[in-house]
Amino acid sequence: MGSASAKAAIEDKKKAVEVTRRALEAAAPVSLPEVREAIGNAYKSGIPGLKVSSIYAMGKSCDPVWLPVLLSELSSADAEMRFEAAGACGELEEEEAVPYLITTVDDSDVDVRMAAIRALGKIGNAQAKECLRQCLESNSEAVRQAAEQALNMVEADEDPLSFRL
Repeated sequence: MGSASAKAAIEDKKKAVEVTRRALEAAAPVSLPEVREAIGNAYKSGIPGLKVSSIYAMGKSCDPVWLPVLLSELSSADAEMRFEAAGACGELEEEEAVPYLITTVDDSDVDVRMAAIRALGKIGNAQAKECLRQCLESNSEAVRQAAEQALNMVEADEDPLSFRL
């Protein structure tokens, strides 16, 4: 999908919301001002699904300009928004997100907790690794497994020539 057709799909008010969502998500990695504007407009749209897709797109854009929005959404009342915000923070790999993600590791929603753990693994600084090590002591098997996988990802990034899986 070229940037012109992606822009047209995003801006076409006659298209179903799902089509617009997918077009926005697909166009997110394209570093063009109109894509950034489309992400911002989707976020402000008031349409729940479109807002969720905008959070996803913020992460895929790899543009740290979205970090304040994502950090704010980590405390949203909506678990789906928190989930997407945690994942997007991991995509951006901004160390500034780590303290916020650490608090999200204790979220009431298990999917949000898993997304926060994966995001910490992608960022992988010392503070993130310490939190992941603490997660290895969790009562939850899912949390322990996610933390182990995230730590393995950190170690693989730190030592790309290792052959551990």
